[in-house]
Amino acid sequence: MRIPPVHFVWKKPRPFWSIFPAPLATVVAASVIDSPHGWYYAASLICGFVVLLSLIESLTSGRIDDNWGRIEKKDHPVRFWIQIYLWIATFACATAFPLTFALLQGHR
Repeated sequence: MRIPPVHFVWKKPRPFWSIFPAPLATVVAASVIDSPHGWYYAASLICGFVVLLSLIESLTSGRIDDNWGRIEKKDHPVRFWIQIYLWIATFACATAFPLTFALLQGHR
């Protein structure tokens, strides 16, 4: 039985809630520093949430389902880990964006 990605927040809370406070903290810090751009920070938080759900689902199930088809970790390990690294990079950008943007706006 396949668990929908949103249910990983409740079904497997430890991996999700051990990582998700990072983008949440940067959004809160950015909102304190530069409050007029709150929508940018909310969009970044939503992006981090979606990417983290996909990342946790892929790591726990060992497969990736996307528009290019299904990638099984056991059948195509290189493609699987490249996709995982791309998602990690996207998550890192979504985490760093709010604080970087707020600090750059503060120096103007």
